[in-house]
Order: sequence, then structure tokens, then C-alpha cells
Amino acid sequence: MPQLNHPQVVTVTLNPAVDMFVYTNELTPGSLHRVKTPIQYPGGKGINVSKALMAFGTSTLAVCIAGGKQGRWLEESLQGLGMKTAFVQTEIETRMNLKIVESCGRLTEFNTQVPELGRVEDLETLQSILDRVLVPGDWVVLSGALPRTAPVDWYGRVVEHCKAHQIKTVLDTSGDALREGIQACPEVVKPNLVELEELVGRPLKSAEEVLTAAQQFIVQGVSTVLMSMGAEGLLVTSQEGMYRVQIPRVSVRSTVGAGDTTVAGFLHATFSGMNFSDSLRFAAAAGTASVVNFGNGAPSLLEVEKVFQQVLVTRMEVAV
Repeated sequence: MPQLNHPQVVTVTLNPAVDMFVYTNELTPGSLHRVKTPIQYPGGKGINVSKALMAFGTSTLAVCIAGGKQGRWLEESLQGLGMKTAFVQTEIETRMNLKIVESCGRLTEFNTQVPELGRVEDLETLQSILDRVLVPGDWVVLSGALPRTAPVDWYGRVVEHCKAHQIKTVLDTSGDALREGIQACPEVVKPNLVELEELVGRPLKSAEEVLTAAQQFIVQGVSTVLMSMGAEGLLVTSQEGMYRVQIPRVSVRSTVGAGDTTVAGFLHATFSGMNFSDSLRFAAAAGTASVVNFGNGAPSLLEVEKVFQQVLVTRMEVAV
């Protein structure tokens, strides 16, 4: 088990991936494309959060379930980056995703189906790792889809377990896993607009409707709902109030991992002692800086700080 610094952020990735990026001038279906050698990156939402935290200088540990040749490559690659990892080796081969990026910045993704859980014991092993490495004051990021045969309420169980031990949680998933997990009231939830609409069961056509819809989860006990709005930035409903976070226009090279980098930015800012408004600014700046880079690599702290100066946070007064 790696030597850890506290407080720290532990990320949990139950279905990591090897992300293969192919770059072409223009994608034309049905035609031949001659491209440069594809580039492989370690992928998976929790892993992306850990990569960004490491770039920002915040202590992190990536806990994953991975298997086969691609799983071994994933762990070795992360360790080669200097990341602290704790992998549960499973029977199921780790998936590979194909990302095609055109020169205009348009991204076309071919993501492999989320695998089944190799063994029920894999989740028990992962939970035992969390029990060994976590101490009060740490944060756990639970992100990505659950394996297809995993209990749909698994994230919620982990949230409840962490709360009982003074450990804070971030939940970033979708569908039934989000619906079940949010009932346990993690400190932070980060849906996008589509995920929030599915959660509340209706379309949300304005910023005011988005903020009001998220307020029900604050009433239930969630501290902060960070809603990704793409190029429009963030909408935030929290116990601190409601906010619109506007970001500058940038040249987009890859949006893969932008939401994960936003989560990392919020946690880094929180650990650094920034006030809530500046933590939102830093989160939005981190996500924005990430799309300027190729692949799913994390931006540097300097790149984020440059964007930070251009982010505008406005407190919203919305009747609920």
C-alpha cells in the first residue's frame, strides 16, 4: 500500500479504460483516413480526477478495479506518472475506448460497453482498501458508471459508510446509480444538464429552472450541486447560495475529462483554503483549461490560474 499524505482525495474508478486518441483533419464516414500513430492515455473518470489533482499538487490515491493486459498497462502507466495507486486485479479485461478528434475540435467517441463485475469479491476487496487508507477529513470521489452486475446502490452505501467515519464524498455518475447514490446525500454532486433532467423527470429550459430543480437535493442534505453546462460554464446550487459561473471562450481541442478536471479543481481549491466563490472560479477554470489540451491529460496549475482571472461568478437570487 502506498505511503499517503493526509488530508487526501481518494478516487474510485470501477470501470477504467484505455483511451486511444486518433487525430484527423476531417472525419468522413465511409472513406479512408490516413492518420498519425494513435496515442493511448489512461482513462476513466476517477483516474482523470486524480491526474488533475496530481498536476495541481493535491495528494491523491487512485483506487481502481482493472484486469487483463490493458489493466496492467493502465496501472503501470499511472505509476510511471508518479501517481499513487491501489488496484484490484479482476478477471474482466479493462475496456478500450476510441476517441477521434478533428482539426476543428469536434470529438467523435466510440466507447466500449461498461463491463460486468468480474467477481462480487472485487467490491469487497476495494472496500477493504478504502477502510485501510481513509482517515477523517479525507475526500472520496465516486465517479463513472457502475459495472453492469454491480448493486445499483453501491455508491450510496459507500457514501453512508464514509459519512459515518467523517469522510466527505463527491458523486459524479448518471442514471439509476445517481438516483440511488444521491439519496445518501454526498457533500458534492456533479451532474450535467441531461443527467439532472433525468433525475428530476422534466426538461429544464432556463438557468433559474436548473438552479431551482437542484435545490431539492440541498434541502435533502447535499451541500453542493455543481452542474456542468458546457461552454456556458457552471450553475451551482449549494448551502452557500446559488451561483452562475461564466467561463471565457477558448479553442477546444478535447473535451474528454473536462468535467473530471472541474471536480479536481473544486477539491484542490477547497483544500487550498479558498472561499466558496473562488473555489467555484477555480473549478470552472480547471475544466476550461483542460479542453485546450489534446487527449485527456490534465492542465498545469499555471494554465488554470491564467483562466481563473477570466472567470466570472455571479450570485443568483432565485425564488424556490
